Amino acid sequence: MYKIYGIRHHGPGSTRSLLRALESEPPDCLLIEAPADAEQVLEYALHPGIIPPVAVLLYDEKDLSKASYLPFAAFSPEWQAIQYGLAQGIPVHFMDLPMSMQFQMEEDKKGQLEMPLPSSENEGPIVRDPMGYIAELAGFSDSERWWEVTFEQPDHESDIFASIIDLNTALRDELGRQESRHNRTREAYMRKTLREALSKGYKRVAVVCGAWHASALHHLARFTPKKDNALLKGLRKKKIAATWIPWSYQRLAFQSGYRAGVISPAWYQLLFSRREEAVQWWMARVAILLRKEGFNASTAHATEATRLAHALAALRKQPIAGMEEMKEAVLAIYCEGNEEPLKLIEDQLIIGDEVGEVPADIPQIPLQKDLESRIRSLRLTAIFKSAFPETKELDLRKPNHLSTSHLLHQLNILEIPWGTILEAPENRLGSFHEHWRLAWQPEYTIKVIEAGMWGNTVYNAATYYIQKKSAETDQLSVLIGLARAALLAGITTAFNPLVARIE
Repeated sequence: MYKIYGIRHHGPGSTRSLLRALESEPPDCLLIEAPADAEQVLEYALHPGIIPPVAVLLYDEKDLSKASYLPFAAFSPEWQAIQYGLAQGIPVHFMDLPMSMQFQMEEDKKGQLEMPLPSSENEGPIVRDPMGYIAELAGFSDSERWWEVTFEQPDHESDIFASIIDLNTALRDELGRQESRHNRTREAYMRKTLREALSKGYKRVAVVCGAWHASALHHLARFTPKKDNALLKGLRKKKIAATWIPWSYQRLAFQSGYRAGVISPAWYQLLFSRREEAVQWWMARVAILLRKEGFNASTAHATEATRLAHALAALRKQPIAGMEEMKEAVLAIYCEGNEEPLKLIEDQLIIGDEVGEVPADIPQIPLQKDLESRIRSLRLTAIFKSAFPETKELDLRKPNHLSTSHLLHQLNILEIPWGTILEAPENRLGSFHEHWRLAWQPEYTIKVIEAGMWGNTVYNAATYYIQKKSAETDQLSVLIGLARAALLAGITTAFNPLVARIE
């Protein structure tokens, strides 16, 4: 027997309902929609030092341009399912098409003409965008908002998953909508993984997948192994490297990597952890933030804004105030119609400034270990983990500041642009001062891995990189540029030979 739990990626309501379902009907095997080759780092998910948001970085060691990120937040259904399964000692497996095969499909697609899916001239909006059509019927302008109000904000019991399968079945099976080859191939692999689990004798298999895939897995008997294998024919498994990296709510708020993003991560965290008090808590945080920034904000403002948000939700027949209602309440009560503070609120309390953590004892390449060690020794950890850009003024007469400057210039040589040097203000002109804008992005991790081919420390890698570049050119302007970069980075072993060549 198997149960299909169709969820929304990063959906807090989906997570609560899923945990209720798993606790009421404990499975003996747990299958989760995620690339199968990410399973190699699954065991570390229970490490006490891993603090979400985090992501699995999957990459081809022989071609680092092929990389993908699999992000998780604490409120993500998949993350909570992983935590539940590992804590209970239940076998947990990733069931989606391996990323190595997805990379291959992307590569094959580049050499092919793009053929549109067959469609009827009379194809209506319900076929082109089924979820969008249902949302429009319900009075919503987009399907994301409709799904949030219908499935994520209410406190559903576990029987909601049967309704999701019924809805999905109607939309997919009765409309005759043709899915993309990529989607059909992924679902074929997921069904193959489900069949393998059942063939091993598991009696209560739980499948956690995106809601759109639910009916394609629930109605397993409608798809023969022969047809699924035909879809997978020609795709080869290939060794893919994987590791855990810190992620951030800022990155989660954008659509990137393996999964779609989520518009309001900080709000979703409250919905997951404090659903009944979420609006009150959020409005109280607004008051604290605005007071800190010098705006007039009191407890009375928080109380009135909470009441207004709930009233707007009631008028719109919603179970709980959503972000739209809360922003309207904030604009009216706190801001008195002035939209200026809303951007601040959006960054801090709608998106949020959370940055995850990954412990040092999780496998890393030597260059990454050296970089993190230097960041700690230079006391840059807080800036490194910051979700927002930070500025830092360096006085190069101070040893610690000079070492920081060297590190940032060495990273720029390796094309890892953590720091961007800024024009100094007029009162800080002179050769002893540098002004930097620092903003670490999670995707720089793949650049660190790529730079690992040049050396096992940042200094050695930058040195070798400059030596290689200088050996490839006789152009005076290029040699001068490399010499300047080496000087600023404190790489004397590369600077002196360059000066000799220039002279």
